Amino acid sequence: NGLVLTGTGSSRTATLGGLVANTNYIAVIKVIDGNGATTTASTYFDTFVDTDLMIEVEDFNFGSGQFIDNPVPLAENSGPQSTGYANQTGVADVDYFDTRITFSDVPYRPEDYVRMRHSLDVSRSKFTAAGGSAASVFDYDVGDVVAGEWMNYTRTFTAGSYEVYLRESLVNGSQVQADLELVTSDATVSGQTVMKLGSFSTATTGFQFRNVPLTDALGQSKVVVHLSGQTTLRLNQISSEPADGNIYQNYLIFVPVADAGLLRPTVESASPIAGSTVLTIGPTVQAVIKNRDTTVQTNSIVLSLNGTVVAHSLTNGDQGSTVSYVLPDTYPAASPVSVRLVFQDNLNVRQTNDWSFTLGYKTLDAANRASSIAASTGFNSRMVQAPAGSNLENSLLRADSQLAPNSPIPVFVSTNFTADVLNFSDQLESNSGNFPGDLLVPGLDLEANGGDDFAVEMTAFLQLSAGAHRFGVVSDDGYKIIAGTNLTDNTSTPIAFHNGGTADETFEFVVPLSGLYPFRIVWYERGGAAQFEFFSVDRSTGDKLLINDPAIGAVKAFRSLSSVPPVIQAYTSANVDGVYTLDDSAVVDTAAHTVTLSADAAVKFVRLRMSGPGATSGIFIQSTALAPGGKLVVSYGLTITLIR
Repeated sequence: NGLVLTGTGSSRTATLGGLVANTNYIAVIKVIDGNGATTTASTYFDTFVDTDLMIEVEDFNFGSGQFIDNPVPLAENSGPQSTGYANQTGVADVDYFDTRITFSDVPYRPEDYVRMRHSLDVSRSKFTAAGGSAASVFDYDVGDVVAGEWMNYTRTFTAGSYEVYLRESLVNGSQVQADLELVTSDATVSGQTVMKLGSFSTATTGFQFRNVPLTDALGQSKVVVHLSGQTTLRLNQISSEPADGNIYQNYLIFVPVADAGLLRPTVESASPIAGSTVLTIGPTVQAVIKNRDTTVQTNSIVLSLNGTVVAHSLTNGDQGSTVSYVLPDTYPAASPVSVRLVFQDNLNVRQTNDWSFTLGYKTLDAANRASSIAASTGFNSRMVQAPAGSNLENSLLRADSQLAPNSPIPVFVSTNFTADVLNFSDQLESNSGNFPGDLLVPGLDLEANGGDDFAVEMTAFLQLSAGAHRFGVVSDDGYKIIAGTNLTDNTSTPIAFHNGGTADETFEFVVPLSGLYPFRIVWYERGGAAQFEFFSVDRSTGDKLLINDPAIGAVKAFRSLSSVPPVIQAYTSANVDGVYTLDDSAVVDTAAHTVTLSADAAVKFVRLRMSGPGATSGIFIQSTALAPGGKLVVSYGLTITLIR
């Protein structure tokens, strides 16, 4: 391939020529030594030229649609000036939309809510030539990305065709997506309409930045856009940054390319996102096919999951078609789902589109069900608070350490208490969150020690029916929920958690068999306001109920159980499909887990009715042929073994 090696001794230099301008490259370097050991490294670079139009992500519109062509880098805290975007102020819902409502970490545009930082990307000449950090001239990354946020960019484009790249890094996440959209209405007022142009799909990069090309929704085909004159584009965030990770965006670059010719239908959007992990039970698999120069033939559309054609629903419109299929709740979790979408356009050109995602929702372990019956309702709880001014770490690791026996963290108060529901605050008579009537965290003395730097552990057995469940948490600060082997289990993987900052979120899981499952919940507070709610969500209506609320339909919680043995009754019949009647002569030995029947030659079949611990739903029925004097050995509610 033209590789040239130079150098002597233990050092070599490898040179490969033939690079082409305006190209994005991935170079894989592989070295094999004399013993056959191999080392491989990848490097990412581009040959984009200085004349390509580049838009810094932080340089979004200001003053209701105002913009600057060819802006120059300005010193931080300077301006606003007509030549640059430093200290310009955007208008929310016109120039940008951000979910934040504080002006923290906004050094470049201190009156906008968009969070920024000095870039960790490689230095670029436009900033160093302007004086760099010595002159307080910085490149910036936009971060703290939340789905639904967007920024508008108006520029004057030379008429032509372009490939577009987003310079982005993804830390501790598998796959995220942002869309590039064309604003099709007045960009100086709110309520703008947009048309999607393509998607930026970014896989894990760590803190290294990559050039992410604009593609179809599946990331399989680059999208060429036609731009001319004054145009307003929107960077629309489809994915939020991971709970324990980050998205950082640096700039957009528009690379001129040859005209793409006839544009055929494309997959404009697809969900779940390719390469993502889905935590929702029974998600909808959906793809939007957008017509372009040619149009999709709707009768040619075939949707397959893991190689099996499924009966999809179809919605057609002037702009294209939407294909949908709802996965059943019983679809196995923790396994990849491969999707194939095939269709033809009106010129009979066939397209095959493939993507995959993983179902990652949790399934509780039926072996963890309690072998007793419910007794006292509510939660057992323990709160530990450090002395005021401790300024502890804002993390679950700190919370676990604070709650651990012989913790090295100083203690101001440690107290045990019981709670009917989990709806707490560090304020008196608070009604924050979804549910009114917040209770002050027991043990807090706000006057003596304030309401900061505490951790709470809450445990209970939850009575759960078999099937899919959706729970929710409002938390300030973090929390974790473990449905493990027992109430003190702190090693099993949490079914939900949030590390640092506030949370208002839901999560789903599957219960394989009805019963009482042990739950351990940790909630902690660092500083400022504190709040915690633990509730269930009706998956059909969205209605919310606190766990253990006395209302009908609420999930019940029990802080203690009873060891009362189960009740077993034997019903017999001469025919397997006959009428079964109670056999008072049956001998039940709960210690040996056996049921012995009388030597009645007419009795051939038996059914057992069980209530109490171990019974799946209060009744367990099994029909078994039984010889006279036979004995049944019962593992309560799980298996029945015939001994002859």
